[in-house]
Amino acid sequence: MQADKEAGERFYAVFSDRLRQLRTGQDMPWTRISSFTGLEIRDLILMEEGRPFLYSKYRQFMDGLELTFAELAPVGIYSITPFPDVGSVKWGADVAQLVGSLNPLMPDVVRCNDQIVAFRQSHNMLDETEKAGLRRKPVMVELGRYLNTCCMLRNIDLPELHDKLDMKIPTLALLSRGLRDPSMGTLALIGSCLGAPLDCVAPTKAAPSAPFARALIANHIQALGDIADLAAGIPELTDKIESLMSRSRPFDSQPTT
Repeated sequence: MQADKEAGERFYAVFSDRLRQLRTGQDMPWTRISSFTGLEIRDLILMEEGRPFLYSKYRQFMDGLELTFAELAPVGIYSITPFPDVGSVKWGADVAQLVGSLNPLMPDVVRCNDQIVAFRQSHNMLDETEKAGLRRKPVMVELGRYLNTCCMLRNIDLPELHDKLDMKIPTLALLSRGLRDPSMGTLALIGSCLGAPLDCVAPTKAAPSAPFARALIANHIQALGDIADLAAGIPELTDKIESLMSRSRPFDSQPTT
């Protein structure tokens, strides 16, 4: 498992080229692209110039045009290794059972959590995340889940890649929890290290498009999504469940038939 140090530069070069082709070859002037994506024209110009930009802007661009990276660059920008078949693993059924068990309990848990939150706020009892002014946006939470799933399928935790990525452990930990908006160069580097398609480490509304990518999220992402819906407003509970699931290492053992 080795990171491709040039993956980020290649991403920006490929994205710049595809954006230029889109603008000049499909009658898509800056004003039209801006109206579809909601991005400022100056941001779009910087993107076409190959300047680094954040995942949030990439997501806004891709969602506005309903694109996946696989559609922009079918050949990819680094080597990819197929993921294991998540559909044949008993672990998926165990997760479904967990979701089913939590479902009838959630209304009472949410009600209790609301009371705890109200008490903490009225007594100025903020946790470290709130003190730091960190807030989990839905798009970043989804990004964290995709990254955690890719890492789980490679039997590694994201912070364990710090030496290969030349990044600090706390930064990767925050990224895995949806508390960081990374650059697309960073996500391309992570994708190259995991051998995962860019659409799996930098998801968009239209992604993933490839069959194996759909298989990737069939169990883990969907289950976490179900749990997140049940546990809306209780990030601590969702974090603990995600941590438990990501550390279960379901692919250390042979799949059951």
